[in-house]
Amino acid sequence: MTVLARMKFWWNEIHFLGLGIEPQNQGDQKQSLGRDATNPSAQSSWRLSREDAIWLQVLLLLVAAVFMLANLNYPLIDRDETRYAEIPREMLATNNWVLPQLNFEPYYDKPPLLYWLCAISFKLFGVSEFAARLVPALAALVTLAATMWFGTRNFGGRVGLLSGVVLLLSVGFAFTSRYLLLDGVLAFLVSASLFSAYEAIKTDRLKMGWWLLSGVCVGFAFLTKGPLSLVLWLPPVFAMSYLTNSFAKPRWWHYGLIGFVSAVIVLPWFIAVSMHDANFMTEFFIKHNVRRFAGEFHAKPIWYFIPVLLVAGHPWSFLSIPYIRFLFGRSQRLASQRPLLLGYLMLWSGWCFVFFSLSSCKLPTYLLPASPAFALMIGHYLEQILSEEDDSKQHWFARFWSARSATAATCLAGVGFVGFILMTETQVSAIIYVWAIAWTILLVSSLLLISDRHQARIAWMTSSGVAFLFVVMVMHQLVPSYSRSQTIFGDSSPLNEQLNVHSQPAFATIRHEFSEVPFYLNRSDVSHFPNLEDSQLDAFVMSNSGCVLVVDNRITASELRNHIPAGCELTIVGERGPAMFYRAGLVPLSSQLIHRKEPF
Repeated sequence: MTVLARMKFWWNEIHFLGLGIEPQNQGDQKQSLGRDATNPSAQSSWRLSREDAIWLQVLLLLVAAVFMLANLNYPLIDRDETRYAEIPREMLATNNWVLPQLNFEPYYDKPPLLYWLCAISFKLFGVSEFAARLVPALAALVTLAATMWFGTRNFGGRVGLLSGVVLLLSVGFAFTSRYLLLDGVLAFLVSASLFSAYEAIKTDRLKMGWWLLSGVCVGFAFLTKGPLSLVLWLPPVFAMSYLTNSFAKPRWWHYGLIGFVSAVIVLPWFIAVSMHDANFMTEFFIKHNVRRFAGEFHAKPIWYFIPVLLVAGHPWSFLSIPYIRFLFGRSQRLASQRPLLLGYLMLWSGWCFVFFSLSSCKLPTYLLPASPAFALMIGHYLEQILSEEDDSKQHWFARFWSARSATAATCLAGVGFVGFILMTETQVSAIIYVWAIAWTILLVSSLLLISDRHQARIAWMTSSGVAFLFVVMVMHQLVPSYSRSQTIFGDSSPLNEQLNVHSQPAFATIRHEFSEVPFYLNRSDVSHFPNLEDSQLDAFVMSNSGCVLVVDNRITASELRNHIPAGCELTIVGERGPAMFYRAGLVPLSSQLIHRKEPF
């Protein structure tokens, strides 16, 4: 027997023996052919009908909508949010929706779908922080809905509900749901492509409608972040169809059809952008895909995503040890609780983790496309452990110790966050003291509850409630407060009056692009110099006496002084966030000075 034959035998006959659920021909009833059908305790210990689970999913979506859509109008955070808001603003300013531009220069990093969506939002609601963040918030909301739909369709209503809770309360997903990044839109499109691909291949005959829908999602994901959409889609789909005996076996032309559908969506823009800028294709594919993978940007060690996954998956990462045992345990009992769909989710999330780990370029949000798969896996596992009798010891560690440890860790993090603010900030709002008292009480309570084993059934419910309080505090209180303290020209910045921005002095940004300068000032004439050695910097200062220089604060005043024309006076206006502000003007050589005002 060959290695591949052994692998297929292990996959189908040894490791994944559970049978999920199948839709019935009449009504909306679904019968569990796995654990629920063989274990009466599953019905007696946690009674929740499919209809009740669906209503709770709707309620969860409403709660998520309030969490994601409320209070989005605080200042944009440099550098990602300001950059991804300024590019669509410049699309509207130039009426050029083909070539992405930053500082009115071609921006080769990414395709345009996120910029188009933000520009449409700006057209509908005006140029604002709310309109910019509305795009990732809606992307997160539909990702949550799609995850619960897929879980309900293939695992049952309870797993669908639990998967939604897991996804919403995961720290990484909660943070990105209200943060302007490409990864949120990409996560939805990649998830949709893999959900629909599974629906296409899960029987012995390929369902062409689902297959074509998967290709459409791959195409739009390509327009979001490039060929990564195909890289994340192809290996898990091909491996699942090859390994699973009962699944459809797409032929080579079926995969070609995915490529064709994607090309129909992608090629018109690539042709148009190449006509605008002949360098775009080379810059995008070679520099920002091949060389990025090789580590030209954000190089990190291969183990980087292990701690990222543990933090981003909090509080559910406390299930890691018992879940690994459940996922790879060799007993017949555990194998009967693992349906084939779990294998597909393993391939999806595992490949995403491996691919980005092999890439030298790493950022924490790169794993976001795997978050729905992780949520479904943990949701399925939670349904298993919560369906036990109260006195069962089979999953006691996961039901009790993991939950109580997660609760205590969340409370400790809450105390740590609030304590850091109290120690570092000079002006603290009253609400921070309220949070400090609340987290101290919750931490003491969580430590006391560790010795109480009589409420194991609600241990994860308690942990979920505490996790929800934590993400609300961080995303609705701490992050907005941080952004207001760092913004250069947002509503809370004193620089608006200090620099008399309404008189429209000449502005230049140096080294760091500081995209919020043109965004908040609504200016199309802000110059940008990538480094101090730029030959045009002298000419700009000479021709714009009294100009404002917004400089990366890692550049000292003496360094700047050495790269501007002789006879130019620098006045240090102040420092805010990552920027140092100078006024530059021509004066007699005998009067060259550097004046300093107190930073604010």
